[in-house]
Amino acid sequence: MQKISINGLTQFFGAEDHDAAELISQACEKTMRLLHGRLGLDTPKGCQVYVMTSWLGFMFRSAPGPWKALLAVTLPLWAFRARKIWPLAGGWEQRYGKRRAVGVKPPRLL
Repeated sequence: MQKISINGLTQFFGAEDHDAAELISQACEKTMRLLHGRLGLDTPKGCQVYVMTSWLGFMFRSAPGPWKALLAVTLPLWAFRARKIWPLAGGWEQRYGKRRAVGVKPPRLL
């Protein structure tokens, strides 16, 4: 996975999704400028943005180490719903304690 920094956010993406990552990073920059300029909101600390090419990959890549074991054990409880929502969702937000992860589908998957 490659990563880039965007005004306090960290974005992760695979090499094949470089163009989508650029598009998403531009959207992140514009959104952060708008939120900061009009509402005075700062970028959440530790927020990570992922170019999301699969629901399972996003969940396990975005999770901190200790959370991966919990996700694996509870997979049967949430996998059916995630698989059902995947075709409909353009992005997901997931919290792991204080850490936030945002997954955005690349245009080719929308």
